Amino acid sequence: MYKRNELGLRMALLHCSGSASDAFGALNASEILGGPDVKLGFMAWRWPFFVEGALTIVVAESAIWIIPDFLSTPSVWLLPDEQILATRRIEEEVVARIEHEGKPKRNLRALLRLLGVWGFCKA
Repeated sequence: MYKRNELGLRMALLHCSGSASDAFGALNASEILGGPDVKLGFMAWRWPFFVEGALTIVVAESAIWIIPDFLSTPSVWLLPDEQILATRRIEEEVVARIEHEGKPKRNLRALLRLLGVWGFCKA
């Protein structure tokens, strides 16, 4: 978990990597489509979907086993000291968020105001 002040850079990197993957995906598709019209009984335009779908399945299946459900569960890629550090960072962020947000009544009022605006826009 990233703290609030670290999220800007992480989100910028995420969006830039999405643009880069679009560019490389187009290069990959042009390479696949540049071959024969029929490969293994399928038209060439279907193969980019097969390749990208297979890669997505492999990444998703491996993520199930690599990424921990909670910080308290054992992890393949986090050492125990790193799990403790991550837990401490989450607790610090929660305390800072509670102090920053103020009283719960103010939050309830803001929520009701937001729902009223949303209902007005929907109507």
